[in-house]
Amino acid sequence: MAMGLSVEFTAHLAAAFSLGSGSIEERLGKAMGDTLPALVEGSITTFCGVFPLAFHPQLFIVKYIFGIVSLVVLLGMINGLFIMPAMLGLLGRFLPYLPCRRDGTATTVEEVTTVTTKVVPS
Repeated sequence: MAMGLSVEFTAHLAAAFSLGSGSIEERLGKAMGDTLPALVEGSITTFCGVFPLAFHPQLFIVKYIFGIVSLVVLLGMINGLFIMPAMLGLLGRFLPYLPCRRDGTATTVEEVTTVTTKVVPS
């Protein structure tokens, strides 16, 4: 269940970033503007959905349903709001050097050699 919840915090931001156009900053800004409000709203509604379980009479439910789901939502929100955008901004600079095209198809060794030996202006 945690894996199912956690993927939502990163998948949409990564997809919006990879499908965007422009510089790294423009792509990341557009992706964050499009996906972060939905991430926050989804986190709040998920937490509101499990919040009544905090008052359940069985301690097992409180600890292992409310506690774990709340922790996953909190950590996923931290990851989606801070860590993932920072990693995309940092590692996005290496995208021109990766051996695959934007459409996801692999390139040949010759194309990779040509791309990696070109001088890229900074």
